[in-house]
Amino acid sequence: MKNPLEKAQWIGCPVCPADTAPVFRRTFCWTKAPEQRATLYISGLGFYTLRCNGRPVDDALLNPAFSRYDQTVYYNEISLEACLRNGENTLEVTLGNGWYFQQQEDAWQFEHAIWKASPRMICALYDGNECVLTSDRNWQTAPGGTVFNSLRCGETCDARVQPSAWKDAAVAAPPGGVLKRQEIEPIRLRRVLEPVGTVPTSQPVIYDFGINLAGNVEICVEGPRGAKVTILYSELVTPNGFLARERHQEHVHFPRFQQDEYILAGEGQETWHSQFGYNGFRYAMVRAPKECRIIRVRARQFHTDLQDAGGIDTPDESVSRIQAAIRQSSLTNFHHMPTDCPHREKNGWTGDAWLSSRQMLFNFDMRRAYGKWLDDVVDCQRISGQIPCIVPTSAWGYAWGSGVTWDVALLAIPWEMYWFYGDEGILRRYARPIQKYMRFLQTTLDDGIPAFGLGDWAAPPETDLMPDAALRACMAVYAGRLTEKIGGVLADEALAQLGRAVKEECSAAFRRKYGGMAGKSRCQLYYALRLLLGLAEDEKTELRELIASVEAAQGHVMGGIFTARFVPEALAQFGREDLAWRMASAKGYPGWDDLSRKCAGTLGENWFGGSSMNHHMFSSIGAWSYWGLAGMRILSPGFKAVLIKPWIPENLPRFAAWHNTPMGRLSFGWDQDSVMLEVPQNMKAFVQMDGKKQMVAPGKHAFQRKEFLVSDS
Repeated sequence: MKNPLEKAQWIGCPVCPADTAPVFRRTFCWTKAPEQRATLYISGLGFYTLRCNGRPVDDALLNPAFSRYDQTVYYNEISLEACLRNGENTLEVTLGNGWYFQQQEDAWQFEHAIWKASPRMICALYDGNECVLTSDRNWQTAPGGTVFNSLRCGETCDARVQPSAWKDAAVAAPPGGVLKRQEIEPIRLRRVLEPVGTVPTSQPVIYDFGINLAGNVEICVEGPRGAKVTILYSELVTPNGFLARERHQEHVHFPRFQQDEYILAGEGQETWHSQFGYNGFRYAMVRAPKECRIIRVRARQFHTDLQDAGGIDTPDESVSRIQAAIRQSSLTNFHHMPTDCPHREKNGWTGDAWLSSRQMLFNFDMRRAYGKWLDDVVDCQRISGQIPCIVPTSAWGYAWGSGVTWDVALLAIPWEMYWFYGDEGILRRYARPIQKYMRFLQTTLDDGIPAFGLGDWAAPPETDLMPDAALRACMAVYAGRLTEKIGGVLADEALAQLGRAVKEECSAAFRRKYGGMAGKSRCQLYYALRLLLGLAEDEKTELRELIASVEAAQGHVMGGIFTARFVPEALAQFGREDLAWRMASAKGYPGWDDLSRKCAGTLGENWFGGSSMNHHMFSSIGAWSYWGLAGMRILSPGFKAVLIKPWIPENLPRFAAWHNTPMGRLSFGWDQDSVMLEVPQNMKAFVQMDGKKQMVAPGKHAFQRKEFLVSDS
C-alpha cells in the first residue's frame, strides 16, 4: 500500500491549552469475521498514546519516532484484531508535545523549531484492504488530564480531570514532512527496578535505584482528592542529602526540570507514571503531603528495543563491569536516536554516535536503528552539503559544533554497517549525500586544513593534546579514505576521485604543518592517527613513539574520545595487542575501569565521571572485547570471511565472546587450558596461532591454549 493515509486528514484540538495533552475519540461499529484483518495506520505529533475500548493496544512507548518533521513524519502500523469487538467500538488518542511542540526555552532552540505547532494526529483504519475509518472533523476532542507535559521539564497529571465538553476536531495543517512507515524498533519497557535503598535525609524521601537509567518512576499512592505528589529525578545526590540537579539543568532555561507531578483523584489506591517523556536518573525524590501514603515506588527503564547481536562472558570483574556499563550507557541513550545523555540534553550528537558505532554493531542489531538515524542526518543536510552536529535538529548545530570531526558520522557509520552486514545497498543509499558533504568539506579547507570543527573532546587537563586543527586534518584524510573506498565498492569513479582528492590535499597539509611534532610530542593520538592513516614517515619509528607515549602514561589513556577510539586500534593493528590490553584493563584514573566504578553502571562524559554520568562516547573500547581479545577480524563484508587473531592475556583465565553475523553465530573463548571456536556454515574462517595462519572448517573446534602466543609484554 503506497500511502494508507491518503484519505485521512490531520486534525487538532481547537480548545486545548498549550501544555495540556488533548484527547481525541471516535466511536464506530465493527463486525468481526474469521481471519479478518483490522489495521490502523497512525501518526500523532509529538507523541501519542492509543487506547481501543479503554485499553492500550500495544506496548510501544513515545511513538512515533522523532524526526525532522518538516522533512519526514513517521507513522505506525498497528494490528487491532484483538482489540475490536462486534458492535460499537471506541478509539481514543492522547497527544503529548514531545519534540514537535516544545514550549520551554533551551540552549538548542527547539522552542523555535521550524516545524513547531500544536499537537495533531492522522489515522486510517482498514478492514483488510478497505479503508473504513479516517481522521476528520467527525472525531471528538477535549483537553485531557495531563495538564502539563514537556520533554525535558516533566509532566503533571490531574487525575480529577476527565475529558468533557467534547467538541468537533479541527482540520489542521500537515507538519510538512513526507509520511513514511516507521521501521525502527519501538521504544519498550525493558525492566522495572525496585529501590535498593533510600538516602538518609530530613527532606522528602530520596529513593536510590542503584544504577543510572533512562525512563520514569511509577508511584502507587493513597490520599485525599487534590493532594499533589511530586517526583524529582537526578543521577547524583550531594553529601548532605540533596539531589544534585544544577549541572544538568543549566541548558534548560525554565525553572522546572525532570519533574513529574500527580494530583490525586482521591479514589483509593492510585497508580501512575508519566506518558510523554523520559528522564535520566539514579535517584528519585518523592514529595507528598503528610495525609498521603506512598505504597510503592518503582523505576521503569525504557528505550529503543535493540536486540542483542553479541555478548561476552568472563569472571573478570573489571572486564564484566566495563562491558555492562557500555551496554547500559548505549541502551539508555537510544530513544529513536543515539543521544549523548538522557537528562541534560537528549540530543543526537554525531561525534558521539560514530565513535561508538563499532561496539554498537558488535553488541546490538543496528540495521533499522542506524538506518533511521542516518536518514535523519540526510534530512538535516543543507543544500550546500553541510550537516549539523546534532541530529535531528531544526536550527542549532550548524554554526557551532559541526565540522569534519563530528560530521564523519555520515561516512563512518554506513561503512561500518557495510562491513558488518555485507549490504552494498547501505552505501548506495547514502552515496549522494556523502558526495554532497565531501564537496562541502572541500570548501572549508584553509591551505588544506578544515577551518572549523571540534577537537579531542573531554581529554584530561594534563594531556599532551593534539591540536584541534591537526585532528581536523586527520579526520578529513579519514573522510577522504572512506569516500574513496565507498566509491570503489560502488564502482563510482567520480566519488572515489573526490575522496582521493580530499585525502591527498589534507595529507600533504598535515605533513607540512604538523609533521614536525614527531619525536617531540607525547600525544598518543597523534602517533596513532599517523600510523592508521598512512601519514607516518617511518612506521617503525612512529610505532616506537606511540609505545613510548603509552608507557610514559603507565598504560593509561591520555586523551579524549578520539584517543579512546584510535589508540587501542593502532596498537593492535601494528602488533602491540599486549599494550592495547594494558590500556583497556588499566586500573586508576584515567581509564575505563576507573570510569565504570564512578558512574553507577554507566560511563561518564569525561574521565572524572563529571558533568554527566551517563554518556556512551567513551564506549568504543567495547569493540575491543570482540575484535581484540576474541580476535574477530572481518576479512570480507558481512563476515563472509574472518580471521580469528585473539589476544589471550595470561591474567585473564577465562573469557568467551559471541556475535550473530549474517552467516550465523560466531563464538570464541578460552579457559585455563583450552580454546574453543565455533564457525557458522558458509563462513570462511582462518585462525592465527603460533604466528601462523590456518584455515578451519565450519563447526566447533578445540585447541590447546598453549598453541596461542600468550604473553603480557
